[in-house]
Amino acid sequence: MILFGIFVLSIFLIGSVQSLKAETAYTEMTITDAYVCWLNGTCRLDLTLQHGSILSVMCDGDLNFDVNAPPNTARLDLLQMPIPDVTFEDVIPGDPSVKHFRWNPTPLILSYGNLRFCAFDADNNLIGLCDLSYDFPMPVELSSFNATINGNNVNLIWQTSSELNNSGFVIERAAINNGNSSDWLNIGSVPGKGNSTTFSDYTFTDRGLNTGSYNYRLKQIDINGNFEYFDLENAVVIGAPGKFDLSQNYPNPFNPETKIDYNLPRDGNMNLSVYDNNGKLVTTIFNGFRNAGYYTVTFNASNLSSGVYYYRIEFENIPDKVMKMIVLK
Repeated sequence: MILFGIFVLSIFLIGSVQSLKAETAYTEMTITDAYVCWLNGTCRLDLTLQHGSILSVMCDGDLNFDVNAPPNTARLDLLQMPIPDVTFEDVIPGDPSVKHFRWNPTPLILSYGNLRFCAFDADNNLIGLCDLSYDFPMPVELSSFNATINGNNVNLIWQTSSELNNSGFVIERAAINNGNSSDWLNIGSVPGKGNSTTFSDYTFTDRGLNTGSYNYRLKQIDINGNFEYFDLENAVVIGAPGKFDLSQNYPNPFNPETKIDYNLPRDGNMNLSVYDNNGKLVTTIFNGFRNAGYYTVTFNASNLSSGVYYYRIEFENIPDKVMKMIVLK
């Protein structure tokens, strides 16, 4: 009679891949999730490639698993399900508590499924059982990734030729200063199509950038959490504005804060101030030297009463610009 005790069977992938070839140059396998497995229970282990996931892998070497079995394990069997024509071998016999299995397909083609590890004692009683689930979703095939510039806005445009389990894209940006790139910043996301065998078009607009150079990349995320990066080939350069300009504040009316955009076509001294309906100076937002570029300032009117106000910008010898704004409390 088979005795069922409560033992933990933990499975770890040690990733000893001597050489890994694929349609794309991914390397080094890693574990993303591992859960404790009890007798007659299950554990989930997502086997993913470090820089993404692929459906087909051809291995020159072996893929090795370490399986830590209960201390009184005399035999540890690995059942294949449902992967026909793939051989698993115990390559280091002797120590019943730790077993090493060699996974040596040529080639191995996986999408998703389960493997079952069974531990037996010297009397051939089953003392531990664990199911391992694996998931190798096909990567999203990106056919193009480009950017266009409209003033200080960047329009990102990309296209996929096929998708499987695509949850979506996170858009990341890094500023370039003196040849050095800053940390990547998450600036937005776009949902994916899930599964698609046709071309799919995507767009995202990054608005209100300052003058400078920027790198962009897409973080494509599968439904199961695996991800892969796609980098824009060239940096995006936001140049100086072509003309001096002052925009309508937004929101308007507002309470208590609003934003004001202005453009300076060259370096110089400027003044941005707010006046009441009688032309009396209320406050100076900025007065001093500014480099050419696109600017956005936040004006707080918490100390002002409701009413109509005017903001004026003065820059070098260019005629002043004046706009009206309304504080509504």
